[in-house]
Amino acid sequence: MLYKSALDQFQNTAVTIGNFDGLHRGHQELIHRLKKHAESMGLLSLVFSFAPHPVSVFSGKPFYTILSKEEKIKLLNELKVDIFLEYPFDKEFARIEPDDFMGMLIERLKCRALIIGEDYHFGKNRAGTPVYMKETGEKRGLKVDIVSHIYDDLGEGSERISSTRIRDCISQGMVKEAGFMLGRPYFVMGRVSSGKRLGRTIGFPTVNLIPPPFKLMPLSGVYFTKILYNGQLMPGITNVGSNPTVGGAHCTVESYIFDFNSEIYGEEIVVYFYEKIRDEIKFSSVEELKKQIANDIQSAGKFIDQ
Repeated sequence: MLYKSALDQFQNTAVTIGNFDGLHRGHQELIHRLKKHAESMGLLSLVFSFAPHPVSVFSGKPFYTILSKEEKIKLLNELKVDIFLEYPFDKEFARIEPDDFMGMLIERLKCRALIIGEDYHFGKNRAGTPVYMKETGEKRGLKVDIVSHIYDDLGEGSERISSTRIRDCISQGMVKEAGFMLGRPYFVMGRVSSGKRLGRTIGFPTVNLIPPPFKLMPLSGVYFTKILYNGQLMPGITNVGSNPTVGGAHCTVESYIFDFNSEIYGEEIVVYFYEKIRDEIKFSSVEELKKQIANDIQSAGKFIDQ
């Protein structure tokens, strides 16, 4: 996949537009349709997104996303998208007139097929509606496919799957529910850093990640996870938080991998979250912490076959 931040393309494209935070099941349907149109029409598939997130631009505050840039690129590669265009977003671009935006898509991106969600809006006063895009685009020879929402069956009735709902679940530690809407477990990707090595001294050696900047993290606590390293997916338990028992101050992702005792500092791993086991607790002694970790491992046993 080719990553770009410039608009001009030299081959005709099929384009889908959005923030794609989480690349959840609704986004996956857009990309499925994108690739279908690209294949049938002999086009390159292009995902058109923006950075920074519009919420941070308008609020002036940091916005924590489900996926880091690197994680999004990883997933788009797995989905076999041809081009990922991440265009700089600012207040001036947000005021673009709908006609100018459509002209940009057709003339600069060489867009010949446009795939959008049924609630997508853009431009000044959000005047660029799906109906407008379909009517205007087709007058200019652009095929426009409007994709309906994807709904879940969690709880009473069904609700539309959205990045906002997924963020809420992650923030509350509801990683199983988030994973259902994502279509895969929520994950954190990064390189193993050197920690205090306390785990090794108490019989539970851990691998530690510092989360990517502005990555949305689950509620502090202990989770059943699976850790991907060197092509192998291994079960474990992961503490998200500051490790208050041993005087930690910064958010870390600290994983104990079952039956694994290799030092892998500097190596890339992916931590997939499946179930929350308990809240983060400050223990009165390291010995109490050690006993609780043993209990956590036992509690995690019933999730290993997931």
